Amino acid sequence: MADLSSIVNWAQQVNAQIDTLNPSGFAKLFSPLCEVLAWRQVGLLQESEIIDIGNKYFAKYDNQVGPGLKNLCVNYLSLCRLIATHPINWKDVLKRSSQLLDVWLDLYLDERMQQYNWLVPCLHTICNILFKCGSLADKQERVGGHFGDDEFPQDTDANSKEALNMIRSKLGRVRGEEDRHPAYIVLLGHSIKGCMQLGNMQMAAGFLKAIESTTINPESCPLGPLINFRYYLGKLHMQQDRYKQADENLSWAFTYCGDKHIKAKRAILECLVVVRICLGQLPPKLILKKYGMEHHLDIVKGIKIGNIQLFEQTLEKYISIFIQKGTILCVERFKYLVIRTLVKRAKQWWNEAMPDQKPNMVPIPLFTALVKWQIHNLDNDEMICLCANLIRLGYIKGYISWEHQTLVFSKIQPFPPIIETILE
Repeated sequence: MADLSSIVNWAQQVNAQIDTLNPSGFAKLFSPLCEVLAWRQVGLLQESEIIDIGNKYFAKYDNQVGPGLKNLCVNYLSLCRLIATHPINWKDVLKRSSQLLDVWLDLYLDERMQQYNWLVPCLHTICNILFKCGSLADKQERVGGHFGDDEFPQDTDANSKEALNMIRSKLGRVRGEEDRHPAYIVLLGHSIKGCMQLGNMQMAAGFLKAIESTTINPESCPLGPLINFRYYLGKLHMQQDRYKQADENLSWAFTYCGDKHIKAKRAILECLVVVRICLGQLPPKLILKKYGMEHHLDIVKGIKIGNIQLFEQTLEKYISIFIQKGTILCVERFKYLVIRTLVKRAKQWWNEAMPDQKPNMVPIPLFTALVKWQIHNLDNDEMICLCANLIRLGYIKGYISWEHQTLVFSKIQPFPPIIETILE
């Protein structure tokens, strides 16, 4: 028989949050991290007992606040009961989580609800639950031997994709009314997050079109979900090489993310540092050390001094971190910033050492000699290709004289600011 003390305590605290329409307090009570509710005791309840608890503590709110509040609370307790019942079938838990999302949306969209945006943080929590359940269901099926059948190959991320589709399919229900855009922002943010985690960048890019074609009103959106949305939107822009938009969104997310949320600020900064470097702004050591991002230190140093060898060794050493953070593709492109610095310093040396030569014309073999001790077996043709790429990227202005094996720099701003090379 279940000990109802923690369940009653949870129900009473839910009552208190509903009475005051407290968004964050209500959402925390629906989080798996909530310590008020003893899940083991919920697992001992019968479904009829959960319904009785719903009638006793939450039925009154269907008339006072909004129809469906009791159903939301009962469905959450049923979900907890399913998770607390061993052995856990995470695929069944995922389906029940989807039902909880449907119940939330029915409540939120009910025309009889006078105030509804206080429920939005709870939606953020439910979406997190869905993705977690999808991930655990995939892991359970892999461990259980359901995958790897050569005759019937299966998708190892099938449940995570199902969780994404459960969330993504709800976007249309909240897109229309501007007052309900806070829920749209939450669903959109989690949809982008899910696509990126699953590596479906084509689908993720489709959300950019939806955002650009819709005037989103974020005014009533709680800060936490809005930060989450701006972070993933900025990260998506970063992976689409839209660095100015990425900088705008990531800077906003970093600024408004509270100082106590160190882990979240570090995640935002991982992308923001990379984006700023792409825009030609190198981060100070102090910031990198403060947030434990020492893996960027020698990357930045390599760019500053034009040391290709240092850059490549650092990239190889920390490649797993850059892959995990989703910044690897951008960081790999920094190699051309390193080469740009080397070319710039070589030109300066040439102009000082050979004052009688034309200042805007530098022989390719000079660059080859400087780079060769860092990139072995490099010849002049390969160096020409590297210089051609620098010109193509806009990192230097000029052209290559193949006949004279010379890099001819523009007399006007041969090394334009990096930010001017960004195409939007």
